[in-house]
Amino acid sequence: MSSNLIQVKCPRCGHVWYVDVKDLEKQQQSMFRHLTLESALQPRVTSYRVRCPQDGTYVVVDVKEIDDG
Repeated sequence: MSSNLIQVKCPRCGHVWYVDVKDLEKQQQSMFRHLTLESALQPRVTSYRVRCPQDGTYVVVDVKEIDDG
């Protein structure tokens, strides 16, 4: 399995599926958290809204960015 895949579980129906992070980055439904001085020192977390393919429920997925430098 690719390291870019993340597991998502629907809280409503319990369906589990995998989403590629690269596909999430292409979507315009990302939500960013408010940046403060304290949070600037923490790894950046991006939240994406994905839709369950089974029942259509929206699920918010948090993805932590890894610094390659």
